[in-house]
Amino acid sequence: MEFHQRVIKAMQENKVYATATVVSTEGNTPRKAGAKMLVFADRSTYGSVGGGIVEKQTIADCLEAMKTGQPLLKTYSAVSQEVAENGLVCGNNMTIFIEPGERLPYLYLCGCGHVAQAVLPLAKAMGYYVVAIDARDISGFEEALAPADELHILESFDKLEELDFVPGSAFITCSYSHKTDGDILNVILSKEPSYGGMLGGKPKIRALFMKLKEN
Repeated sequence: MEFHQRVIKAMQENKVYATATVVSTEGNTPRKAGAKMLVFADRSTYGSVGGGIVEKQTIADCLEAMKTGQPLLKTYSAVSQEVAENGLVCGNNMTIFIEPGERLPYLYLCGCGHVAQAVLPLAKAMGYYVVAIDARDISGFEEALAPADELHILESFDKLEELDFVPGSAFITCSYSHKTDGDILNVILSKEPSYGGMLGGKPKIRALFMKLKEN
């Protein structure tokens, strides 16, 4: 029951996670069918599918499933490559079902001015988990930004790269200057976005796209 409670808690907190369940084994294996493990995006875990090489490979595949959103059915050898090459064992395989957890889609608002404040309630109404980000004093905006699930105030948008972004998220760039919008857009494009939007007229967009091409 504890395992399922952990999964429910992860869902309630909208964490990125995947579950791994041993569905069958062959030979001498550290865990048997039914063993479960919960894996989070930061590689932390709860439960176990047996430790060692199998667990290491399972965690890596769980992280991949989190990115793609697709379940996996994988068979792993429960012995090291060195032992297998010496022909000392046979069988010892574990088949594990990996399933990425369901979560709300993420929307990152890069800039917390009037545009972001207008988009925020609409995004929440559409079921997004909204992360608002800025690099300036937001005094006076607290009430308007209250619906955001997370609020990050950076020293500058140069620190944007240091945040942990969920792959496949949507981004809206609406900061306080054209230059900053361009810097943000450059970071966003490296974060596997599902959508990237930016407010601006044709001259601004043309200039920023030319700069991106140069980079």
